Amino acid sequence: MSKRKHFSIVILSSDSPKSWRLHLSLRHLLAALCLIGVLIFSAGQLWTHPPDAPTATHPTSPLNTTQEIQLETLKFQIENLSRQEIEINRLLNEINLPLPSSSPSSSSSPSSSTKTGVNDLTVHVQTLQTHYLALADKLRTLKVLVAGVPTIWPVWGPIASGFGVRLHPIYGEGLFHQGVDIAAMSGTPIQSTADGIVTFAGWSGNYGYAVIIQHALGYSTLYGHASEVLVDVGMHINKGQPIALVGSTGLSTGSHVHYEVRKWNIPIPPNPFLDGSIIRRGLI
Repeated sequence: MSKRKHFSIVILSSDSPKSWRLHLSLRHLLAALCLIGVLIFSAGQLWTHPPDAPTATHPTSPLNTTQEIQLETLKFQIENLSRQEIEINRLLNEINLPLPSSSPSSSSSPSSSTKTGVNDLTVHVQTLQTHYLALADKLRTLKVLVAGVPTIWPVWGPIASGFGVRLHPIYGEGLFHQGVDIAAMSGTPIQSTADGIVTFAGWSGNYGYAVIIQHALGYSTLYGHASEVLVDVGMHINKGQPIALVGSTGLSTGSHVHYEVRKWNIPIPPNPFLDGSIIRRGLI
């Protein structure tokens, strides 16, 4: 059996008479030298090629994500506003009211890839909202206007006699008829055709029991030949509110409502008010 070679390393201290002796085999000595070599090489690499400083994390990605969320929200709002605009314009066109100037189209929305795009979209939405405020004002005006203008029937029934010159059913001669006669059963409620104030309620000669209501824009309406009056002078009346009951009082040949529409107290044809064309055609 061969005897293995060993190497002795003696470590001396300058401050002490003691010494240390290490006994290493050839294999262990080679391993130690390799390890020392690797450490020296690594240290040299670090000295000549220092690692790059850690790159600061920029908030661009989270910011872009936030912008994308804002962008999608704004796009959704614009789509809703545009749909509302189409519907509002359709309604206003039907009643032939003047429209505000056109709002910017949602198709002109700016790019969504940058912060500028998000800001531009925000301005776009604000512009649309301003436009809809103008439309809302128009609709509020319309609401008051339609409420104060005669646009419904006082009772439902056939028109027995129209507006204009006619052969009078009692006098038997051609006379001007200032309203329309609407046939209805006695006792049927007569409704006001617009909001207004009662200016007359009671007996009125040939009209029998009658009611006169003053409305907006110089309009007034008269309801004649009632069997009973349900309101008093000075009352505020809402459109559709019962004001009297159908009868045949005064100069009358049967149960009906004599209905007049007046403009500045001058009788005008009621038919455009009964069929609603007075609103649709902008004839107010």
